[in-house]
Amino acid sequence: MEAIAIIFEWLMSGILPFVLLLGVLIFVHELGHFSVAKFFGVRVETFSIGFGKKLFSKKHGDTTYALSLIPLGGYVKMYGDDPTKEVPEDQKRYSFLHQPVWPRIWIVAAGPLVNFFFAILVFAIIAFVGEDRPGPEIGDILPGTAAYEAGFRSGDVITAVNPSVAENTYKVNDYTEIKDVIESNPERQLTFLVDRDGESEAIAIKATPKLMPNRNIISFYSEVGHIEGLTILSNSSAVGVSDPQSLAGKAGLKNLSVIKSINGEPVEYWRNLDDKLKAAFQTGAQSQVTLEYVDYQDKSEDPEMMTATIDSSDVSASTLALEGEGFLNAIGIHEPDTFLAGVKRAPSLGRRFLRALGFEVPEDIENASPAYKAGLREGDQIVGINGNPVKEWGDVLTTVGSFKSEDKQLDFTIKREGEEQSLTVTPQMTTMMSPQGKEIERFTIGIYSAGAATASPMFVMQTYNPIKALYYGAYQSVRWTGLTIISFVRLIEQKVSVKNVGGVITIGRVASQSFEMGLSAFLKIMGIISINLFILNLLPIPVLDGGHLVFFTYEAIRGAPLSLRKMEIAQTVGIVLLMSLMLFALFNDVNNWYSVQGW
Repeated sequence: MEAIAIIFEWLMSGILPFVLLLGVLIFVHELGHFSVAKFFGVRVETFSIGFGKKLFSKKHGDTTYALSLIPLGGYVKMYGDDPTKEVPEDQKRYSFLHQPVWPRIWIVAAGPLVNFFFAILVFAIIAFVGEDRPGPEIGDILPGTAAYEAGFRSGDVITAVNPSVAENTYKVNDYTEIKDVIESNPERQLTFLVDRDGESEAIAIKATPKLMPNRNIISFYSEVGHIEGLTILSNSSAVGVSDPQSLAGKAGLKNLSVIKSINGEPVEYWRNLDDKLKAAFQTGAQSQVTLEYVDYQDKSEDPEMMTATIDSSDVSASTLALEGEGFLNAIGIHEPDTFLAGVKRAPSLGRRFLRALGFEVPEDIENASPAYKAGLREGDQIVGINGNPVKEWGDVLTTVGSFKSEDKQLDFTIKREGEEQSLTVTPQMTTMMSPQGKEIERFTIGIYSAGAATASPMFVMQTYNPIKALYYGAYQSVRWTGLTIISFVRLIEQKVSVKNVGGVITIGRVASQSFEMGLSAFLKIMGIISINLFILNLLPIPVLDGGHLVFFTYEAIRGAPLSLRKMEIAQTVGIVLLMSLMLFALFNDVNNWYSVQGW
């Protein structure tokens, strides 16, 4: 029964979103060819979604409508599209190849163009449904950064940006708009209007973005404005409890818990814990302080809430006098930065399925990470490496990243359930993608920090104005068209690794992930892939729509079609190129899937 449940889970979470997404996009693409062909009077013999054996077919008029076995494409078979077959004189008006060249160009171009216009519709629907956008509240502003020196503080809400010119004040609704203004105004003083908790009036903060290399390589600009330290990310209210005998441990607070409230007062970020917890102990109104928390790994919309209580009498006056993290550490709460959220060894769907069928699948198999093999586990706190104390996650990254083969091993000191242990870990050289999409090699051991940053509150951007929705749809379609073209350019320039090229498995994985996130996310992926199909199909590769457009454009200019022999050679070359690209994408898909799943 468990095996059946796993198969059903796989079908619902992976196959269904993939078939739905790709099926819709194939349908609208082929509908473009079909509709324009019918408009010009061309007889359409077959309209098929999918290739191969027909699972379902029904003839209506001259056309057989079919659903075929392989859902990786579709086709519209038109009468008279084979140049080697004779067409009777009285049937030539229905024949594709006997149409004037411009109708043929429109018929071929209609498929990709409909993908573009469909993307406009999809993005317009997103505007109606509503899309989560990052709000204008900024995150943790660290002392010493340019943002802090300018006057920004954690939790400020930016409402407007004025580049020192009265008529150019930008009212901002979300952080994306703020970022766009900053990036487009390098070396120019900007005035930010900020709402700050406890202040009755907006605060004006002046800052000058510095011209810096653009971290986003898939962008129109190589350099953009940047204010160091300005971010929407804040350390979450997750905590580490390394000692079960501390006040927090005895109270029932679990390691890697996310504190949601203190005596009913909500807690959102790590920066709130010190003041709110200290205030709860100092009021004296209650003999106990109650902390509500959820499990760190529980990502559900309605996670189970648990409670921990600490007696106020157990917290001394000297403890209350401590500042910041000193106070939290004294009662047993630590910032989870150096705690492990996970060790790369989670059971994959494949291993679960094999076990459900009764096969013996050992835990410590060949592809386990160095950390897992060494004995590191989720919840461990790293307190030292090679005898040097670890104070923050950056110490771990620096030490592991600077490892050399001749060093042989790293000596880790960890704390688990209040007791220190020593473990020996041998890092392995790993090929990975940088945030800019460049392939890099570095030593890793396969661990993840629990010090996760969380974004500022999101808000739903929504409009019920059809004109605004269509404008948004057109803007996003043009924007993603430009970004897609730039990504191709970056591949050619070798600034982005070709290992980022994905195929059907990547599409399936992205479709599944977006489907789980909700309708807006799924529609957004559908719109983006529709734009990709629009561009890919216009590439001048024979067998693709773009290749046919090249042939017909040549015919329109020269006044005569390309010879049949030359067209056959071009088609053969096109098939070889296309199959090579598909195989390469499939290789990347399998390689990436293997890396993610860890079979």
